[in-house]
Amino acid sequence: MIQFTKEYSGIVFDVDIQDRISLFTGYSGTGKTFAFGAIQEYFVSNNIRTIYFDDRQMDYTADQLISLCDNKEVILLDNADLYLTQNLLDYLIDSNKILLCSTKKPYQYRFGVFGKYEVKYENNRVAVRRMNSWNQGPQLFRQL
Repeated sequence: MIQFTKEYSGIVFDVDIQDRISLFTGYSGTGKTFAFGAIQEYFVSNNIRTIYFDDRQMDYTADQLISLCDNKEVILLDNADLYLTQNLLDYLIDSNKILLCSTKKPYQYRFGVFGKYEVKYENNRVAVRRMNSWNQGPQLFRQL
């Protein structure tokens, strides 16, 4: 679905995302925001309508965020714990847009079927890969 290798600022980004809904989790400082920046740059340079949200949108309502997503093909939600609501997430899932979401607390939301991804940074190379530790194939995550 999203696959590229490109150098940005001396760092090689090797990205392979196979799912329409992709969830990135992990501790702070593992490279998620860094990778999201490169992914956004790739989309923009290829004229793919993309929007990137981060902590600067924490004061926006779900309706405001939804209106900003209307004409976009790809939505990147970085540090989504700060502003994501289930209403916004449901809209994005139902819209069939490509969604990349970084959150430390995925259990707070109903994502439906998604792939879980990790960012590995080593020797000036950042790799984004699907994790298979939760079983093979797409993941179904439901709020308990």
